[in-house]
Amino acid sequence: MTIGEALKKERIMLGLTQTQMAGKVLTKSYYSKIERNVHEINAIDLINILNSHGINTAEFLNNIEKSESSIEIRIHKYNYMLHVAYYQKDLKSLDLLHQLLKKEKQIDEILDLEAQIELLKASIKKDFSLIPINEQKRLKNIILNTENWNESNLRLFSMAMQLFKIEEVNIIVFSIFSKYKNINGLSSSLQKIIAAIAVNFLEYSHCCGMKQSKYTKRALDILDSLTEEPNNCFAKLMKSYYQNVFDSNAKEAKKILDFLSKNGMSEIVSKIKYK
Repeated sequence: MTIGEALKKERIMLGLTQTQMAGKVLTKSYYSKIERNVHEINAIDLINILNSHGINTAEFLNNIEKSESSIEIRIHKYNYMLHVAYYQKDLKSLDLLHQLLKKEKQIDEILDLEAQIELLKASIKKDFSLIPINEQKRLKNIILNTENWNESNLRLFSMAMQLFKIEEVNIIVFSIFSKYKNINGLSSSLQKIIAAIAVNFLEYSHCCGMKQSKYTKRALDILDSLTEEPNNCFAKLMKSYYQNVFDSNAKEAKKILDFLSKNGMSEIVSKIKYK
């Protein structure tokens, strides 16, 4: 069962039309295509639709997982569950996902997902010391020994960045940005990961008290080169924010944070450091 099919099943059980199910989150036309598996739905929109109708997110995703027999398809769904849990800061959903993964054959993809769960838990609790030292070393070794970057290890690095010293991170991000110079030529999913790495790197550099450098400039350039499309709005706002931070323009930086707060992103703003 796909996410679209599961949404349709829930909608029919609730006795709603597609317009009612989509609510203010999506247009009826776009939502209809999701039910027909023409379009995918991003994690935030899915969360908003489920919450608006009182549907338990963890149970919804768990029911989808039970219907899948192919490991490749299940891994795709596990990644989706991971993203949803991250956006909701939902530790219970992460625990559920961890239980599901323990039942799988412990192949590299499953081990990477389990590592990401530990990183997300630590991130949500804002305490990376929760990750055992031996696991921290294992995660760092995975990243440091990477020869060919792919979506899985790039995502892992994006979340594990704070396990490294800033000097180590500088070298790693320079390697990544050198490989992915043309961010607009990447797939949409890979583009999001590279943009996330750039934003996380700028935040980590700022938290470490670093000034503008060739490394932060490369990250700013990557974000600046993104096309002016709705999907890139947040990344480009973050580029402007950190540019002002590194330029010591406190007034303009605060304006951007205020704008985000007024537009439903106060949770994100609370995690951004500014002195």
